Amino acid sequence: MPLALTPNKKITNNMTATLILESGKSGSICRRHLWIFAGSVAALKGRARSGDMVIVEDERGAMMGRAAWSPESKIRARMWTFDPDETIDHAFFKRRVAQAIARRAGWSVLRGEQPEPAGERLIHGEADGLQGGDCRSLWRYGGVTAHQCRGRCVA
Repeated sequence: MPLALTPNKKITNNMTATLILESGKSGSICRRHLWIFAGSVAALKGRARSGDMVIVEDERGAMMGRAAWSPESKIRARMWTFDPDETIDHAFFKRRVAQAIARRAGWSVLRGEQPEPAGERLIHGEADGLQGGDCRSLWRYGGVTAHQCRGRCVA
Protein backbone atom coordinates (compact mmCIF):
# COMPACT_ATOMS: atom_id res chain seq x y z
CA MET A 1 0.00 0.00 0.00
CA PRO A 2 1.73 3.26 -1.08
CA LEU A 3 1.91 6.20 1.28
CA ALA A 4 -0.16 9.19 0.21
CA LEU A 5 1.48 12.58 0.60
CA THR A 6 -0.20 15.82 -0.41
CA PRO A 7 1.84 17.39 -3.25
CA ASN A 8 3.11 20.97 -3.19
CA LYS A 9 2.48 21.57 0.50
CA LYS A 10 5.15 23.97 1.76
CA ILE A 11 6.43 23.73 5.30
CA THR A 12 7.15 27.33 6.10
CA ASN A 13 8.67 29.28 8.90
CA ASN A 14 8.24 33.02 8.34
CA MET A 15 11.06 34.00 10.66
CA THR A 16 13.79 31.40 10.26
CA ALA A 17 16.06 31.53 13.28
CA THR A 18 19.79 30.91 13.16
CA LEU A 19 21.57 28.63 15.61
CA ILE A 20 25.15 29.81 16.21
CA LEU A 21 27.60 27.14 17.38
CA GLU A 22 30.14 27.72 20.14
CA SER A 23 33.71 28.26 19.00
CA GLY A 24 35.35 24.92 18.25
CA LYS A 25 32.05 22.98 18.18
CA SER A 26 31.55 22.74 14.41
CA GLY A 27 33.77 19.65 14.03
CA SER A 28 31.00 17.19 14.82
CA ILE A 29 28.76 18.78 12.18
CA CYS A 30 31.62 18.60 9.66
CA ARG A 31 31.84 14.86 10.48
CA ARG A 32 28.09 14.57 9.77
CA HIS A 33 26.97 14.05 13.36
CA LEU A 34 23.20 14.58 13.44
CA TRP A 35 22.84 16.00 16.94
CA ILE A 36 23.74 19.43 18.31
CA PHE A 37 23.93 19.32 22.10
CA ALA A 38 22.99 22.23 24.37
CA GLY A 39 26.65 22.87 25.29
CA SER A 40 27.50 23.42 21.63
CA VAL A 41 25.01 26.24 21.13
CA ALA A 42 26.38 29.78 21.57
CA ALA A 43 23.14 31.55 20.65
CA LEU A 44 19.88 31.40 18.77
CA LYS A 45 19.33 34.52 16.67
CA GLY A 46 15.65 35.02 16.07
CA ARG A 47 12.73 33.10 17.49
CA ALA A 48 12.00 29.41 17.08
CA ARG A 49 9.45 27.09 18.62
CA SER A 50 10.02 23.42 19.27
CA GLY A 51 10.14 21.60 15.92
CA ASP A 52 10.89 24.71 13.84
CA MET A 53 13.62 24.56 11.22
CA VAL A 54 16.70 26.62 12.06
CA ILE A 55 19.75 27.50 10.02
CA VAL A 56 22.98 26.22 11.60
CA GLU A 57 26.09 28.41 11.42
CA ASP A 58 29.57 28.01 12.87
CA GLU A 59 31.13 30.72 15.04
CA ARG A 60 32.40 32.56 11.92
CA GLY A 61 28.95 32.69 10.33
CA ALA A 62 29.49 29.92 7.77
CA MET A 63 26.22 28.10 7.10
CA MET A 64 26.51 24.38 7.87
CA GLY A 65 23.00 23.14 7.19
CA ARG A 66 19.48 23.11 8.60
CA ALA A 67 18.11 21.45 11.70
CA ALA A 68 14.97 21.02 13.79
CA TRP A 69 15.07 23.08 17.00
CA SER A 70 14.29 21.46 20.35
CA PRO A 71 14.74 24.00 23.17
CA GLU A 72 13.66 21.66 25.99
CA SER A 73 16.01 18.81 25.08
CA LYS A 74 19.70 18.33 25.84
CA ILE A 75 19.91 17.69 22.11
CA ARG A 76 18.98 21.24 21.06
CA ALA A 77 18.87 20.55 17.35
CA ARG A 78 18.78 17.57 15.01
CA MET A 79 20.22 18.08 11.54
CA TRP A 80 17.86 17.72 8.60
CA THR A 81 20.54 18.40 6.01
CA PHE A 82 24.21 19.33 5.81
CA ASP A 83 23.59 21.05 2.48
CA PRO A 84 23.03 24.75 3.22
CA ASP A 85 21.15 25.16 -0.07
CA GLU A 86 18.69 22.28 0.43
CA THR A 87 15.15 23.48 1.11
CA ILE A 88 13.18 21.78 3.86
CA ASP A 89 9.73 21.53 2.32
CA HIS A 90 7.17 18.90 1.41
CA ALA A 91 9.31 17.67 -1.49
CA PHE A 92 12.22 17.13 0.92
CA PHE A 93 10.13 14.82 3.13
CA LYS A 94 8.55 13.07 0.17
CA ARG A 95 12.04 12.28 -1.22
CA ARG A 96 13.33 11.03 2.13
CA VAL A 97 10.28 8.82 2.74
CA ALA A 98 10.40 7.39 -0.79
CA GLN A 99 14.14 6.67 -0.45
CA ALA A 100 13.62 4.93 2.90
CA ILE A 101 10.84 2.69 1.62
CA ALA A 102 12.70 1.90 -1.62
CA ARG A 103 15.88 1.03 0.33
CA ARG A 104 14.04 -1.64 2.34
CA ALA A 105 11.83 -2.95 -0.48
CA GLY A 106 14.59 -5.17 -1.84
CA TRP A 107 15.52 -6.72 1.48
CA SER A 108 13.90 -10.11 1.05
CA VAL A 109 15.47 -11.33 4.29
CA LEU A 110 13.13 -8.94 6.11
CA ARG A 111 10.12 -10.47 4.39
CA GLY A 112 10.97 -14.08 5.17
CA GLU A 113 9.01 -16.51 3.00
CA GLN A 114 5.96 -14.26 2.75
CA PRO A 115 5.31 -12.06 -0.29
CA GLU A 116 3.65 -9.59 2.10
CA PRO A 117 5.16 -9.52 5.58
CA ALA A 118 3.04 -9.58 8.72
CA GLY A 119 4.88 -6.43 9.79
CA GLU A 120 7.77 -4.38 8.48
CA ARG A 121 9.59 -1.18 9.31
CA LEU A 122 9.27 1.33 6.49
CA ILE A 123 11.15 4.21 8.11
CA HIS A 124 13.74 4.51 10.85
CA GLY A 125 14.14 8.22 11.66
CA GLU A 126 17.88 8.74 12.05
CA ALA A 127 18.92 6.04 9.59
CA ASP A 128 16.72 7.60 6.92
CA GLY A 129 17.50 11.28 7.48
CA LEU A 130 14.14 11.98 9.15
CA GLN A 131 15.37 12.55 12.69
CA GLY A 132 14.70 16.26 12.95
CA GLY A 133 11.13 16.07 14.18
CA ASP A 134 11.73 13.40 16.83
CA CYS A 135 10.00 10.96 14.51
CA ARG A 136 11.24 7.50 15.34
CA SER A 137 9.76 4.99 12.93
CA LEU A 138 6.93 3.99 10.65
CA TRP A 139 5.77 0.39 10.57
CA ARG A 140 3.32 -1.35 8.26
CA TYR A 141 1.16 -4.22 9.49
CA GLY A 142 -0.84 -5.50 6.53
CA GLY A 143 -2.86 -2.48 5.37
CA VAL A 144 -2.29 -0.44 8.54
CA THR A 145 0.62 1.85 9.32
CA ALA A 146 1.81 2.79 12.81
CA HIS A 147 3.97 5.85 13.50
CA GLN A 148 6.18 6.08 16.57
CA CYS A 149 6.95 9.65 17.60
CA ARG A 150 8.37 11.47 20.60
CA GLY A 151 7.53 15.10 21.21
CA ARG A 152 6.33 17.46 18.51
CA CYS A 153 6.69 16.02 15.01
CA VAL A 154 6.76 17.54 11.59
CA ALA A 155 5.94 16.03 8.20
